[in-house]
Amino acid sequence: MTQAALADAIGVSRGFVSEIASGKKEPSLTTLRKIAETLGVPLSEIYTDDTDQRGFAEQATRFEPRSDSEVAMLDLFRGMGKRVELYEVNSPAPLLYLNKGDRIAVDIGEIAQPGDTVIASEIDDSGTGHSFVARWLDPWIEPGDTSRRPERMDDSGRLAVMGVVKGAIRL
Repeated sequence: MTQAALADAIGVSRGFVSEIASGKKEPSLTTLRKIAETLGVPLSEIYTDDTDQRGFAEQATRFEPRSDSEVAMLDLFRGMGKRVELYEVNSPAPLLYLNKGDRIAVDIGEIAQPGDTVIASEIDDSGTGHSFVARWLDPWIEPGDTSRRPERMDDSGRLAVMGVVKGAIRL
Protein backbone atom coordinates (compact mmCIF):
# COMPACT_ATOMS: atom_id res chain seq x y z
CA MET A 1 0.00 0.00 0.00
CA THR A 2 1.35 3.45 -0.85
CA GLN A 3 1.69 6.22 1.71
CA ALA A 4 -0.91 8.21 -0.20
CA ALA A 5 -3.41 5.33 -0.07
CA LEU A 6 -2.75 4.80 3.64
CA ALA A 7 -3.23 8.52 4.36
CA ASP A 8 -6.55 8.53 2.50
CA ALA A 9 -7.69 5.34 4.29
CA ILE A 10 -6.98 6.63 7.81
CA GLY A 11 -8.03 10.25 7.20
CA VAL A 12 -4.74 12.12 7.63
CA SER A 13 -2.57 14.10 5.26
CA ARG A 14 -0.06 12.40 2.99
CA GLY A 15 2.65 14.62 4.47
CA PHE A 16 1.84 13.36 7.98
CA VAL A 17 2.16 9.72 6.88
CA SER A 18 5.48 10.58 5.26
CA GLU A 19 6.69 12.19 8.50
CA ILE A 20 5.62 9.10 10.49
CA ALA A 21 7.46 6.83 8.04
CA SER A 22 10.62 8.93 8.27
CA GLY A 23 10.49 9.09 12.08
CA LYS A 24 9.94 12.85 12.18
CA LYS A 25 6.52 12.55 13.86
CA GLU A 26 5.02 10.19 16.43
CA PRO A 27 1.41 9.25 15.70
CA SER A 28 -1.18 9.08 18.46
CA LEU A 29 -2.34 5.68 19.66
CA THR A 30 -5.63 6.25 17.83
CA THR A 31 -3.78 6.86 14.57
CA LEU A 32 -1.59 3.80 15.16
CA ARG A 33 -4.70 1.67 15.64
CA LYS A 34 -6.14 2.99 12.36
CA ILE A 35 -2.88 2.20 10.57
CA ALA A 36 -2.76 -1.34 12.00
CA GLU A 37 -6.41 -1.97 11.11
CA THR A 38 -5.95 -0.64 7.57
CA LEU A 39 -2.83 -2.74 7.02
CA GLY A 40 -4.49 -5.80 8.57
CA VAL A 41 -1.77 -6.34 11.18
CA PRO A 42 -1.88 -6.43 14.98
CA LEU A 43 -1.06 -3.13 16.71
CA SER A 44 1.89 -4.82 18.43
CA GLU A 45 3.51 -5.30 15.02
CA ILE A 46 3.83 -1.56 14.40
CA TYR A 47 4.01 -0.23 17.97
CA THR A 48 5.81 -1.21 21.16
CA ASP A 49 5.61 0.65 24.45
CA ASP A 50 9.17 1.33 25.58
CA THR A 51 8.60 2.29 29.23
CA ASP A 52 12.14 3.64 29.55
CA GLN A 53 11.30 6.25 26.91
CA ARG A 54 7.92 7.45 28.20
CA GLY A 55 6.69 10.83 27.15
CA PHE A 56 7.24 12.75 23.99
CA ALA A 57 10.49 12.48 22.09
CA GLU A 58 10.52 15.66 20.03
CA GLN A 59 12.46 17.88 22.39
CA ALA A 60 12.95 15.90 25.61
CA THR A 61 12.95 12.18 26.40
CA ARG A 62 12.61 10.63 29.86
CA PHE A 63 15.42 8.30 30.93
CA GLU A 64 16.91 6.67 34.03
CA PRO A 65 20.00 8.30 35.60
CA ARG A 66 23.34 7.00 34.35
CA SER A 67 25.94 9.19 36.05
CA ASP A 68 26.65 10.07 39.68
CA SER A 69 25.68 13.69 39.03
CA GLU A 70 22.31 12.63 37.58
CA VAL A 71 21.62 10.37 40.59
CA ALA A 72 22.66 13.18 42.97
CA MET A 73 20.32 15.68 41.27
CA LEU A 74 17.40 13.26 41.50
CA ASP A 75 18.16 12.44 45.15
CA LEU A 76 18.34 16.14 46.01
CA PHE A 77 14.93 16.97 44.57
CA ARG A 78 13.24 13.76 45.72
CA GLY A 79 14.60 14.44 49.23
CA MET A 80 12.66 17.72 49.10
CA GLY A 81 9.47 15.79 48.35
CA LYS A 82 9.44 16.59 44.63
CA ARG A 83 8.12 14.07 42.07
CA VAL A 84 11.06 14.51 39.72
CA GLU A 85 11.95 12.62 36.55
CA LEU A 86 15.00 13.07 34.32
CA TYR A 87 14.71 14.06 30.68
CA GLU A 88 17.36 14.45 28.02
CA VAL A 89 17.04 17.45 25.71
CA ASN A 90 16.90 16.13 22.11
CA SER A 91 16.92 19.47 20.31
CA PRO A 92 18.29 22.78 21.54
CA ALA A 93 16.20 25.42 23.30
CA PRO A 94 18.61 28.37 22.99
CA LEU A 95 16.19 30.92 24.44
CA LEU A 96 16.28 28.88 27.67
CA TYR A 97 20.03 28.16 27.48
CA LEU A 98 19.48 24.42 26.97
CA ASN A 99 21.61 22.43 24.53
CA LYS A 100 21.05 19.06 22.89
CA GLY A 101 22.19 16.41 25.37
CA ASP A 102 21.53 18.47 28.52
CA ARG A 103 19.78 16.57 31.31
CA ILE A 104 16.86 18.31 33.00
CA ALA A 105 15.04 17.37 36.21
CA VAL A 106 11.29 17.91 35.76
CA ASP A 107 8.82 18.02 38.65
CA ILE A 108 5.80 16.31 37.09
CA GLY A 109 2.55 17.85 38.22
CA GLU A 110 3.95 20.92 39.99
CA ILE A 111 1.86 24.02 39.35
CA ALA A 112 3.89 26.32 37.12
CA GLN A 113 4.44 29.91 38.19
CA PRO A 114 4.98 32.75 35.69
CA GLY A 115 8.58 32.71 34.51
CA ASP A 116 9.13 28.97 35.19
CA THR A 117 10.83 26.81 32.57
CA VAL A 118 8.44 23.95 31.80
CA ILE A 119 7.90 20.90 29.64
CA ALA A 120 4.78 21.67 27.61
CA SER A 121 2.80 19.37 25.38
CA GLU A 122 0.74 20.12 22.32
CA ILE A 123 -1.79 17.99 20.49
CA ASP A 124 -1.90 18.87 16.79
CA ASP A 125 -4.86 18.62 14.40
CA SER A 126 -4.01 15.00 13.57
CA GLY A 127 -4.11 14.01 17.25
CA THR A 128 -0.34 13.63 17.57
CA GLY A 129 1.35 14.73 20.77
CA HIS A 130 4.53 16.81 20.78
CA SER A 131 6.55 18.18 23.66
CA PHE A 132 8.80 21.16 23.93
CA VAL A 133 10.71 23.08 26.55
CA ALA A 134 9.17 26.50 27.15
CA ARG A 135 8.79 29.44 29.50
CA TRP A 136 5.41 29.71 31.28
CA LEU A 137 4.09 33.29 31.07
CA ASP A 138 0.53 32.70 32.31
CA PRO A 139 -1.53 32.32 30.10
CA TRP A 140 1.19 32.21 27.40
CA ILE A 141 3.72 29.49 26.61
CA GLU A 142 6.91 30.84 25.04
CA PRO A 143 8.89 28.03 23.32
CA GLY A 144 12.60 27.80 24.01
CA ASP A 145 13.56 27.93 20.34
CA THR A 146 12.95 30.48 17.64
CA SER A 147 11.15 28.08 15.27
CA ARG A 148 7.89 28.43 17.24
CA ARG A 149 5.86 31.44 18.22
CA PRO A 150 4.44 31.99 21.73
CA GLU A 151 0.98 30.48 22.12
CA ARG A 152 -1.88 31.35 24.44
CA MET A 153 -3.32 28.56 26.60
CA ASP A 154 -7.08 28.10 26.33
CA ASP A 155 -9.70 25.61 27.49
CA SER A 156 -9.37 23.38 24.39
CA GLY A 157 -6.76 21.12 26.03
CA ARG A 158 -4.55 21.41 22.94
CA LEU A 159 -1.68 22.84 25.03
CA ALA A 160 -0.72 21.71 28.54
CA VAL A 161 2.11 22.14 31.03
CA MET A 162 3.44 18.68 31.95
CA GLY A 163 5.93 19.73 34.62
CA VAL A 164 8.34 22.37 35.89
CA VAL A 165 12.07 22.15 35.16
CA LYS A 166 13.85 22.18 38.53
CA GLY A 167 17.47 21.79 37.42
CA ALA A 168 19.81 20.98 34.56
CA ILE A 169 23.11 19.19 34.02
CA ARG A 170 25.35 19.83 31.03
CA LEU A 171 27.59 16.87 30.30
